[in-house]
Amino acid sequence: MNEHPMRRKDRALTEAQALETLQSALFATVSCLMPDGTPYGVTVSHAVEGKTLYFHCAMQGLKVDCFTAHDRVCVSAVAHVETDAPGLTTKYRSAVCFGRIRALSGQEAANGLRVIGRKFSPEHMPAVEDCIGKSMDHTRVYAVELNEVHGKGNI
Repeated sequence: MNEHPMRRKDRALTEAQALETLQSALFATVSCLMPDGTPYGVTVSHAVEGKTLYFHCAMQGLKVDCFTAHDRVCVSAVAHVETDAPGLTTKYRSAVCFGRIRALSGQEAANGLRVIGRKFSPEHMPAVEDCIGKSMDHTRVYAVELNEVHGKGNI
């Protein structure tokens, strides 16, 4: 595990708080490298279970090319944001995580889609299951195994 120094240690979150922040954020940015080494960041709708982040996308495209060429990624997200205008600041929680990304298939991919469905549409799981059955042939599902999790906040 790499140590990434945090300047404001008084704002550090526990790993559990950072994972909750990542899960509660509506979007996350996955930073990676393009096949030629150029940095690239893509925003995804995601869900977290344990220390695994899931998201889905089309079967082809730039992010698929990036993840195929380089499996190390950095994921960041901000949640619980509130502007404190009189204080000239923002109240927030953020998470920055590092891990390796891999494409899923079969039951692993279906499980990843269920995790996403439970986050965004928990009251519509029968529809989620129907969608999983219809979309597996044209939906790529990724998992990022988060091996380093950091967070900070001032809430």
